[in-house]
Amino acid sequence: MNRLFLGSLLAALALFVWGFLFWGQPWGNPGVQNLSLNQSEAVLSTLGDAVPESGTYFVPDPTDTDNMDRLMELHERGPIAMIFVRKEGINPMAPTVFLLGFLQCLLTAFLIGLVLRAVAAQLPTYRSRVTFAALIGIAAAVWVNLADPIWWHHPWAFHLVSFAYDLGAWVLCGAILARFVDSRT
Repeated sequence: MNRLFLGSLLAALALFVWGFLFWGQPWGNPGVQNLSLNQSEAVLSTLGDAVPESGTYFVPDPTDTDNMDRLMELHERGPIAMIFVRKEGINPMAPTVFLLGFLQCLLTAFLIGLVLRAVAAQLPTYRSRVTFAALIGIAAAVWVNLADPIWWHHPWAFHLVSFAYDLGAWVLCGAILARFVDSRT
C-alpha cells in the first residue's frame, strides 16, 4: 500500500505539472475564442443583469415547451448557448484553487492505482499496465469530452483539445503508477 501511495503522489505531481504546461502555454487554447476586455465587460454586465443566480443556463431554455414552435425556431435560428454563471467573483489564483486541483489529481491517481492494483496479476509487465491505464483513459476521454459536442451542440475544437489533454494525462499517470503498482503491491 505504501508503494501505491508514493506512486499516487508522484503521479499527482506529474498531472499537476502536465495541466500547467498544457493549459498554460502562452498561445492559449486553440479551442477557445477570446473576447477583448471591453467585450468581456459588456457580456458580464448583461449576464449580471439577466441571470438571477449562479448556475448553468441553456439559451433558449429547452424546458420551456409552452410554445414549442417558437422554441424550435429559436434553436434553429441560433445562436444557442450553455452558460455557466458564478454571480460572485473569485480569485482564480487563490491557493485553495491550486490545493483543490492538486487533491483532485491525487484522488484520480490513487483511484487509477487501485484499479491497476486490482488487475495487477493479469498485467505482469510494465507495458501491459501502462496500456491498460491508457485504454481506460481513452474510454474516459471519449465519454467525457465527446458527449458535449454531440448532445449540447458545443463547438468541437475545445472538446478535442480537452480529449488530447485527458489522454496525455492518463498515459502519463499510468506510466508512473505502472512502476509502483504490480503483482507484488
